Formats: sequence, C-alpha cells, structure tokens
Amino acid sequence: MKVTKKMKALLAGVLFLVLSFCLLGNTGVIGAAAEEEFTLDDVAEECAEMTSSDVLAPLEDGTVYTLQDYMENIRMLGELSNVTLHDELVRHIVPEELFFHPGDWYYGGTEYSFYVGTWDPLGAYAYMADLVLIDNVYEFDEGKGEIRVRAELFSVECSVMMIDGVPFVRSSGSTQDDYFLNNVQCFTMIANEHKLNIGDKGYNKMTDEGMYIRQTRMNYSGICGETISFDPSDLIEVGLVS
Repeated sequence: MKVTKKMKALLAGVLFLVLSFCLLGNTGVIGAAAEEEFTLDDVAEECAEMTSSDVLAPLEDGTVYTLQDYMENIRMLGELSNVTLHDELVRHIVPEELFFHPGDWYYGGTEYSFYVGTWDPLGAYAYMADLVLIDNVYEFDEGKGEIRVRAELFSVECSVMMIDGVPFVRSSGSTQDDYFLNNVQCFTMIANEHKLNIGDKGYNKMTDEGMYIRQTRMNYSGICGETISFDPSDLIEVGLVS
C-alpha cells in the first residue's frame, strides 16, 4: 500500500499522542510521594504547649480541670466511666495522635512529663495504650520554711473504642506493668558551705543568718518498666529546710 504524505502526518500525530500519554503517566507514578511515618516531632509543639502548665485547657462547656484532678478522679473510681469526659481530658494532657500510632512515646515537659506506649493487640486498629504521667511538683511551706521537690508517678491503661463511628480514648483501669523513674539525680547549691548547717554538731537554726540552700533540682531521664525490689519513694521525694 502506498503511504501518502497525509497518512504519514496522521501516523506521526497518533505516535506523538501515545508517547505523550506514556510519559505523563510515568511522571505521575514516579512523582507520587510515599506516606511519611509518624514521629514525635510531628506533635512536638503541641507537647511543649500542653506540658507547660498542669492546668488543662478548658473543655467545651468551659469547665477547667488540672492534671491532679484527672489523676485523682481515676484513683478514686478506678476508671472514668464517663467516656466522653475522659476522652476530653486526656486529649488535653497528651496529643491524641499518640493513641493511634503504635510505639513508645516519651516527652519530658516543664510541669509534667508523659509516656504513652501504644499497641494493637489484634492487628485490627483496636488500640490499647499505657499512659504514664510524671507530675513535677514544687512546694514551699512558708510556715515551716520547707521546700519540697517531688515527682509523682501515675499510670493508667487506656483503650480506643468507637462510638457512632467516632474514636474515644477510655480509661480501662490499672496498667499491667509497674513504672518507675529512671536515673534519678538530686542536686543542691549551698550558699554558706563553710558555716554550720542542719545536721552539723552545734548548729542552731535560730542563729542561722540566712537561707543556706540556694538552689535545688531533681533530674530523671525518663521511666523504666522493669520490676524492682525496693520502694523508690525515697529517691523521688526530697525535703529541704530553709
């Protein structure tokens, strides 16, 4: 068959369209971005804001709770039977994303720190989580002239349940594991280290001219879940007399 100039032009046009479609199709596939893996950095700003105060953000009805209110309610009841209330409170304490991504999430904050260990026991997006809160408490009793620095640990097991298609984080009672502060260290700065202090022979508080403890702090590097055979309360609570 004789190929005319008109047929050549038509074939060339069809070939151009086919090549263009293939190139555009390949470019679209190659350029598709893979879903990024969730990390704690994704919610770092939210973590910093939440842990900067132990007074929680107001709920929708305007009620204001503290971190201590949340812990005390669960200690008294074993769990918060009001699923909606618990869900609202816990989402003001730690970012809700941590309950929907399996992993071990720890954040050291200013007023409190937290650990969330999330797992999917059935492999069906029915998540469970251990929530551990470390409340950093600083107290000064002016009447006794006593400074108290302590870290209070609280843990509860949580489960994610669906209500009318909406996920809620519910408290399920005590955790299966015991948690303790890890690598506890206490530091003090003494202003008059060359004079008698409390505990020294001949010391008299009435003749002490000033506060001899200038600064005190307690550091910890997180928590550990390994069962240990001693009571760590002496390590996590320090009483200082001014």
